[in-house]
Amino acid sequence: TPLQLQGATTKLRAQLRDDQPPEPNFVELLGRIGDDADGQRIRRWLSHPNDGIKRAAARAWARSDRPLGPLGERADDPVIQPIFIEAAKDRGNKSTTLRTLVQHRPAEEESIEPWRLAVIAVAGRVSPSAVLDAYDVLVQQGATAQLRRQVLTAALEPLLVDPAGLNEQITIALVDLLLTRAEVFIEL
Repeated sequence: TPLQLQGATTKLRAQLRDDQPPEPNFVELLGRIGDDADGQRIRRWLSHPNDGIKRAAARAWARSDRPLGPLGERADDPVIQPIFIEAAKDRGNKSTTLRTLVQHRPAEEESIEPWRLAVIAVAGRVSPSAVLDAYDVLVQQGATAQLRRQVLTAALEPLLVDPAGLNEQITIALVDLLLTRAEVFIEL
């Protein structure tokens, strides 16, 4: 009940003192039941020197409905990067999220596939111009033609589903996406 939830939140906050590091499981629980003020605490813990606390804060943030920006700001942190990648794949819908993803390609081979899936997923949710910008970064990084084609295709699909909603600016971007994808097909 709401009353029980309020009581649990109050007890949890009492356990989390500013002068002592929090237990990681408390951080994750606070992310589920806390309010905006608790969200600010969790945001501070994203920079905590203890990896367990940092990981718990990143998980709590990723599971919330808060913007992904604070995770993206720490995308070069090996503790936060996989959590950011997964959250971006699930709900990333901002051009800054896509830009951050392509600029922070993981170094570990086992993280490349989740990163690739996240880049493709976000490309389908952002503006065509953001995808074209990300595409340029992928080209500079030497990304495979297959990945670049998948990113462009993901960006095209929502535009082709409802062509009646296209304005002049989006139509120009649509043509740019189609031409760029055609160039990639030639490479394949």
